[in-house]
Amino acid sequence: MQSKTPNDVWTVDHKGSWRARNGERCEPLTVRDAFSRFVLEAKIGCRTTKDVKAAFEVLFRRYGRPSTIQVDNGTPFVAVTARGGLSSLSAWWVSLGIKLVRSRPACPQDNGGHERMHGDIAQAVEVSPAETSADQPRALSRWRQEFNHVRPHQALGGKTPAEVYKPKDRKLRAQPRPYVYASHWRVAHVGKNGVIKVQGEFYFVSESLAGRYVGLEPIGGLTWRIWFYEYDLGTINLVTSNAFDNIDYLSSKFRKTVNQLERVSA
Repeated sequence: MQSKTPNDVWTVDHKGSWRARNGERCEPLTVRDAFSRFVLEAKIGCRTTKDVKAAFEVLFRRYGRPSTIQVDNGTPFVAVTARGGLSSLSAWWVSLGIKLVRSRPACPQDNGGHERMHGDIAQAVEVSPAETSADQPRALSRWRQEFNHVRPHQALGGKTPAEVYKPKDRKLRAQPRPYVYASHWRVAHVGKNGVIKVQGEFYFVSESLAGRYVGLEPIGGLTWRIWFYEYDLGTINLVTSNAFDNIDYLSSKFRKTVNQLERVSA
């Protein structure tokens, strides 16, 4: 994805793992500004949603928030079986006003710059692993310092990433942005088990959205489209009291038509 300014797009991934000399696994979370090539983070031990979210909270406070985050289809960035592919982590990003871009499945070239940066880590750090995974962050920190501040990049006109990158003056909001849905839509709260309740009926939406609100847009008949902010999450069929009224009305019209035909036939 093309970026025009620093913090326009951040690319995010987990680098393929390697083993420390004692056999412990090292698999760093890596975050990179696409425009400047500046590596914002390369951190061991961030595999869970909780750990990755904590790492991003620090990054947002330090650098501001990007307009877009680009990820592959791995966890915890994406939940491929959930509506819209949103995981609880990416739903949090969306709630903060960050656009989510997913690379195509099995297409690492969609995030080619990030993959090349991973290759640099492999040549500079992975090739000489530390004694333990706890020792590995120091080597990653040295590599990141050199990559960002020492080594000029031809694509940057001979400048280093640190010379091009500028943090964004944008404070992290404590709460997600307000939900703004059209006045004629229904708004439903997603329970902890991923369901919404509409006029006494329960409908499963997504566990990734537990605790959040979705908008339900009527698009005809019993079909409603689900929105999470500006993200289209597909459709569901709602059986509402209005729907039952419509069914009763149509049934009565059908019965009247049948009776009329019976009288004509007689």
